[in-house]
Amino acid sequence: MKVLHTFGGSEVIFVTDRHGNKCTLLQSKVGDYEPPKSSAIWLGAGENLMYISHEQLKALMPHLQQWIKTGSFHLTGSAQCPEKSEHCDTQDSLPGLTGNPA
Repeated sequence: MKVLHTFGGSEVIFVTDRHGNKCTLLQSKVGDYEPPKSSAIWLGAGENLMYISHEQLKALMPHLQQWIKTGSFHLTGSAQCPEKSEHCDTQDSLPGLTGNPA
């Protein structure tokens, strides 16, 4: 993937998802990046962008890496979560959500 730059100097990556939607991964404007690790990214398709903080992304990364490796977000019992920690999951369900949402 190619990293481009906006007129304001932010980094941006464009990708087309499996449904043909144009998606954006955009670094929050450079002026928002003070102090380090306080920035955020914009992620999504069209006008449906999520504003994800550095801390939120840091918490998501182990789950995304686990999914790439195994096809599951669950970290419990993996090398990344040998015991309970703030990033280990508990396999609880969301209210009203059962089974496979796909």
